[in-house]
Amino acid sequence: MWLINCFATICCVGYSLSLRLEVKTEDFNCSERIVPEPCNWRYLTYFPNQFRTGSFENVVVSVFGFSNLVAVNITIKDSSNEKIYLSKIFDVKPEILNTLPLYIDHDAPSSLKLTLEGRGVIRNQVWVFKNESNFISVSKLGLNVLIQTDKPVYKPGQTIKCRVVVVDAELKPHKGKLKVVIENPSGTRLQQWNDVELNDGFASFELPTSEKPVMGIWKIRAEIDGYSATLEVEVKEYVLPQYQVTVKPPGFISKDMDEISTEVCAKYSYGKSVVGVMTAQICQNKDYFNQQDYCLQVVKKIDGCATFKTSMRSLVKSSTQWYYPTISFNAQVKEDATGISLNSSVETVSVVNNPIKLTFEGSDVFKPGFPITIKLLASYIDNTPAGSILVNISAGTTGYSSSDLLNGVFEVKGGFLNVVLPDIPFNAQSINLLAIYERPKIVNSGESDWERQSSASKSIDAWYSPSHSYLFIEKPKTAVKNGTIATVLVHYTSVDAVPKKRTVFYSLVCTGNIRASGYKNIKFVAATTIVQAQTTTTAQPITTTTQPTTTTTTKKNAESFSNNTDELSLSRKIILPVWGTEKPVTRPPLPLKYSKSYFTISFPVTSKMMPLCHMLVYYLYGNEVVADNTDVEVVNEFENKVTISFGKEEVRPGDNIKLTVKGSPKSRVAIAAVDKSVHFLAKGYDIKPEDLLKIREGLDIYPGYINNYNRCPWRERKKKSFFPGFFSQNFVDSEKAFVNVRLIVLSSLRIDVRPCSQNYIFPMALSKNMNVDLVASSVESVASKPETHVRTEFPETWLWTEEHLPENGTYIFDVKVPDTITSWYASGFAVSSSVGLGVAVPSELRVFQSFFVSLVLPYSVIQGEIVTLPAAVFSYVDGACITVRVTLGSSNDYKMISGPNSKVCLCGGRTATVYFKIQPTVIGKISVQVTAQTLSENVCAAYDNVDRSISMADILVKKLLVEPEGLKQEYTFSNFICPNSPEKIFKYSFNLTLPVNFVKGSVYSKVTVVGDIMGSSLDNIENLLEMPSGCGEQNMLKFAPNIFIMNYLRNTKQVNEEIKNKALNFMRTGYQRELTYKHADGSYSAFGENDKEGSTWLTAFVLKSYAQARPWIDVDQKEIQDPVNWLLQKQDSNGCFPTIGTLHHQAMKGGVKTPVTLTAYVVISLLEADIMATHPKLVNASKCVTDSLSNITDSYSLSIIAYMYAKIGDIKTYKSVIDTLNKLAVRKDGMIHWEEIKVQETIKEPWYYQASSTDIEQTSYVLLAMLTFGKSSVISDVVPIVQWLSKQRNSLGGWSSTQDTVLAMQALSGFAEYSFGASQNMNVDVKAGETFSHTFKVTKDNNLVSQTVEGVPVPNTVDVVASGDGCSLIQTSVQYNVKEVTLKPSFQLTSSVTQVNEAITAQQSCKPQNIKVCAYYTGVGDSNMAIIDIQMISGFEPNKESLDKARNDKESNIKDIEAKGKSVVFYFEKINNSGTCIKFRIDQTTKVEKTKPAAIKVYDYYDTGKSATTLYEVTEEQCL
Repeated sequence: MWLINCFATICCVGYSLSLRLEVKTEDFNCSERIVPEPCNWRYLTYFPNQFRTGSFENVVVSVFGFSNLVAVNITIKDSSNEKIYLSKIFDVKPEILNTLPLYIDHDAPSSLKLTLEGRGVIRNQVWVFKNESNFISVSKLGLNVLIQTDKPVYKPGQTIKCRVVVVDAELKPHKGKLKVVIENPSGTRLQQWNDVELNDGFASFELPTSEKPVMGIWKIRAEIDGYSATLEVEVKEYVLPQYQVTVKPPGFISKDMDEISTEVCAKYSYGKSVVGVMTAQICQNKDYFNQQDYCLQVVKKIDGCATFKTSMRSLVKSSTQWYYPTISFNAQVKEDATGISLNSSVETVSVVNNPIKLTFEGSDVFKPGFPITIKLLASYIDNTPAGSILVNISAGTTGYSSSDLLNGVFEVKGGFLNVVLPDIPFNAQSINLLAIYERPKIVNSGESDWERQSSASKSIDAWYSPSHSYLFIEKPKTAVKNGTIATVLVHYTSVDAVPKKRTVFYSLVCTGNIRASGYKNIKFVAATTIVQAQTTTTAQPITTTTQPTTTTTTKKNAESFSNNTDELSLSRKIILPVWGTEKPVTRPPLPLKYSKSYFTISFPVTSKMMPLCHMLVYYLYGNEVVADNTDVEVVNEFENKVTISFGKEEVRPGDNIKLTVKGSPKSRVAIAAVDKSVHFLAKGYDIKPEDLLKIREGLDIYPGYINNYNRCPWRERKKKSFFPGFFSQNFVDSEKAFVNVRLIVLSSLRIDVRPCSQNYIFPMALSKNMNVDLVASSVESVASKPETHVRTEFPETWLWTEEHLPENGTYIFDVKVPDTITSWYASGFAVSSSVGLGVAVPSELRVFQSFFVSLVLPYSVIQGEIVTLPAAVFSYVDGACITVRVTLGSSNDYKMISGPNSKVCLCGGRTATVYFKIQPTVIGKISVQVTAQTLSENVCAAYDNVDRSISMADILVKKLLVEPEGLKQEYTFSNFICPNSPEKIFKYSFNLTLPVNFVKGSVYSKVTVVGDIMGSSLDNIENLLEMPSGCGEQNMLKFAPNIFIMNYLRNTKQVNEEIKNKALNFMRTGYQRELTYKHADGSYSAFGENDKEGSTWLTAFVLKSYAQARPWIDVDQKEIQDPVNWLLQKQDSNGCFPTIGTLHHQAMKGGVKTPVTLTAYVVISLLEADIMATHPKLVNASKCVTDSLSNITDSYSLSIIAYMYAKIGDIKTYKSVIDTLNKLAVRKDGMIHWEEIKVQETIKEPWYYQASSTDIEQTSYVLLAMLTFGKSSVISDVVPIVQWLSKQRNSLGGWSSTQDTVLAMQALSGFAEYSFGASQNMNVDVKAGETFSHTFKVTKDNNLVSQTVEGVPVPNTVDVVASGDGCSLIQTSVQYNVKEVTLKPSFQLTSSVTQVNEAITAQQSCKPQNIKVCAYYTGVGDSNMAIIDIQMISGFEPNKESLDKARNDKESNIKDIEAKGKSVVFYFEKINNSGTCIKFRIDQTTKVEKTKPAAIKVYDYYDTGKSATTLYEVTEEQCL
């Protein structure tokens, strides 16, 4: 408790709301009964408007009038509950700035309340002051996690290399334990590093990808102390491009343009020009007025760059007053040397009315007595400066378009014009500027004036001071540098009759905190200039010209044209009030005299000030605070100055070179160097200097805003009073300076001094001879054989290394350059515990030789196919032609169809190409060697200048991937193992076998272990099936399983943010997409409105899924009610639900004529949607099922009915149905399942059994029924069922189709919830033959991680021994190719290929082909939804127009088409005995001869065992 002997309380309340500042001050009313003398003390306190956790926040306190130290108590409370968070007492010196640091812990509440209490003594009297800010927001000043990878894209088999850097807000390295996870597109955690200790703030990780990874976007996620970052890279098959095509359209397109000029460039990665043919296309895009794109095409030769022009009139077909068409550009460049084509395109460019845009740039406020400069910027739409244009500029003080100060036409040169208004008068309230540019009119266009105009306006408010005292800080023109002394010039006005000494204070707010404060004593000059009023006349612009050819434009009101050097002399003008008020205007009188002068403030620049500081300067004029603010930019130089540089700019392949790295001594440096061609594919993921700058910029806090709410009393006007068309004036004052620098201020001083707005205009007295300055800123003989370096090393990543810098801060790497002719992009960073993180500017090294051969290989070919390899020889020997022999090396890995050598003439700066043909004979990566060597003989034409003395050679060796022929086959053995014997050991064995007709070299095998029954599904939630998902039911595969996963994780307390975010994202996107399949009546069907009516079955399925998703995502209640209403409306009078729409899932029809099975399915869905079992509609539906129960004998229908009765709670009927199902169960090898009675239509391969989809579904239904009824009491009874279901899993974590996967996951997740145990510590030993063994370690920490080992020898017997506690799912997958299918089909397939008689190009060996495929169902009745999947022949792609035509062919009954990778997928509602046929065209895009056959497969989507596969081919005869 503060003791007070004699006191008076002065309370000046500072009130702040979030980032908003409102200051209320009261005049001093010192009671003479308490203190006989008037008050002569004051205080001022300010601090950032936002606090950061984990840092010291600086509070600046000043007290004036006290002779001794003043005790100041700062108390910080939680603004939500008034709980004291911090309280501290400081001794404050008077008359200076006292910076008081307050540490804000990491556990600080999200908002705080700061109370300031001070106690000081004056003449033995104790004075107490108190003030508070009710709301200060608190943000977490946390860690910054940066991830770097060597490349943005990877091929299968390449190694993903990454680094994770963790620094704090000051860029200093963080110490802690890091967790890093790498996931494939399926969400499988392929590698997880836990508790990695950071070494100098970063750690490195590598993950080799398999030869057959999941293609697509992979995620690298790093987590530490609650902070995380995620980086995405792509794994795909690609050929590294040797050159890049860029399209540079005009930055804007205006309606008044006659033509559009576009530049296309093609450059190699080493900087030289590509010679070839450019095909460019410019299109007016389709829109409301044009129902299709309208394109013009240009074909021309290109040598590096080419420009083409397009007539605007021929391209833009529609033009109206309000119409703004869009134009798109794309180009293809075909390299002469290889015939390879690469494309590029640019985003759409809109056609605009006016290409010029105007902008005023400058302060929003002016200080009376000081000049103000406003810059008018004139630029084109693409932000490039406009040339010389004429702009009408007006300036005034009476409204938006007033022109009492200025009205004239001026020339803007070089893109800008400086408008200088010198010495603004003291009574000026606002200045309004308006600039208008009007382009020339298009002939016969009928366009209006406004269509041709561009304009800019700016309103500048007056800074208010009742004493007419102003400061003006001149912003430094250049950024200041760390480690230097910065000097800022401050101008001031003086209205004092005599010179007076004043103390000027300053503070700098940088990166969200007060980084520096100080004060300086300045002797202000005395006022000398007399301020007086004079009558004026209307402003008259005066024209002076410096060029005799300047034209003058005359306009009304004496407007005239002037160039950049003109001055406009303005006489004073008095503006009288337009109307009166009841009382005279109460404003302080104008000063009789004033003077202007300046002083400087200097301060040291530190690294904590980067990149920007907000500077506040102020002094006290009595009780008034006179202030100003500005921004001071700081050069972006970080403490750890890192540089990397190569010893030379250019070297030859295989040369040695020195790479010098400099940084702070003892820093740990990390270097990366990659082929520049990689960046042609995608943007790189380096840590760049801009990343560090963003971290620093992110520390800045937002300025507050001035709150005028309830600040001024409301004064009503008389009813008959009216307002002319003028604006009320709002002033700004020193409060704005504090707000702009991000501060909250508490004070007894007058900071908020601006008057309330009045509905009148004050008289204005302009100074005499006021000027406005407008300033612009304007027989074979081989030459002597050279020693040739064989080029064999072509990495995409060259350098990936780390080192510690020695005491001198310099480390030199001696490295050997790879053999690629390219440019290498090198980057680096360094981390030091003392000076933090620094990043080097990237450096490039060109690897080049004037003569070389290039061999462009396809990503892969199929064994036995004949592929054409273009060997291109490049010569950059100026002015000379040479004879070159190009030789293809022989190999046992391929047959040489053409070769082995050829001679060509090659002149400087050009290329010559030789084509070789090979036929690979082995599978895997084979070496191809090509040699180019100069000869002394002459094979050039007589007129060519041949230089026989040139002796050069180049030898190149590259790898070509050869894949096996035939059809890909796969099988998976899965087992859910629990060592629950007394010895806690589980053993089992199984055989891995191959068919007789497998393709040698095509076998790929792996074993995967995950310590959770749901593990593989958790990891692969994105891709549970290798099946298309282009209809309303298949879309649910990425929606429904997430529900069961989240339910399982929640109930087993294993939820983590990663899985939760991924699952919820799939649910939300799946929900949104599913809505597109909804009909207007509330029903759903497989193809939405493309179907004539909704489907009872699919509507029930969607309803059930929506209802189950409600605990996790927002599902609109209307989307639940609509399908409920539709289903109930369709119910028959007997209670059954009829089959409406197409029932794609035939098993739902059950074994009886009545729709009992479907009715049970609908009842289950309605129960999930919270329809009570006692609802009359459901009671009636149950009766429909019960009445027919005695006639139902098939296990599929009974399994659904059992689940229905379990959910209803009908114990008696449930037990009766379960008893019947137990009699129908199949018990084998200790496992239990149910299967349908069916005719054997497909002969399965003897070593591998795969259950049908319906068997998995009905077994899942039984498991769901038993768990719903018996819960945990039946766990031991259902284990055999769980083991059977687990055994049927595919390698992706799903089963066969959508329904069986959804149901099995729901059932297994329910089982896992009841059986989940916390104990998990297992060893799983896998052994195959004498050469393969591996031990998997499964613990509680990694039980969700999918552990995989590849290369299990096949054929073989695999022995598995599991020991320890817990359970695990083990899966063994085998892939192989076969040359032909031996299964008996459930469909009949026929195909035919016919030639399209069109000419072929030099890069083609085959004419286009038409494909016709017909499919017939050979089973009973119709199939379920069916898919026809057609693989493409090597080198061919489907013709898009022909696919569109097939889609619209009503006879084929195609519901949808998807072009997916190397396949084209056709969807059918069903296929019957009558069959269906499809036709489309394929075109050759890559030259491949003797192509291998490709597969056509048709299958039942809901019973994938019912399928048929055939092969088709394109023969040489068909090609010619």
